[in-house]
Amino acid sequence: MKYYTTNEIAELWEATFPLLEALESDMKELAKKKPIDALNDNKVSIINRLLEDVRIVLAEQKAIKYLDLLDAEVIPSNSDVAIMLSQYAAAMKTFKNQHYRRYNWLIEGEEE
Repeated sequence: MKYYTTNEIAELWEATFPLLEALESDMKELAKKKPIDALNDNKVSIINRLLEDVRIVLAEQKAIKYLDLLDAEVIPSNSDVAIMLSQYAAAMKTFKNQHYRRYNWLIEGEEE
């Protein structure tokens, strides 16, 4: 089965995925050192700003129902965030595997 996307979504994937990978890596390292420490409000805001755009990319994916934003009311621990970011990264990789062929995105209305 072929999955198609739009130029806008492909560009948003390209913009957000490297940031997501970097954030995931940083949070994994932090979780190893201080797993139960809570994030501050500023970090929650920074992470959620990125995840909001990632959620736009993944809006039509089945995995979206398992992917939440961080709750500012219940500040998560470093290890909680590391797990969440791993789930987002996996969903983004699946999206690319479905929508990318032969060095090109499968764009609606374009020939392969």
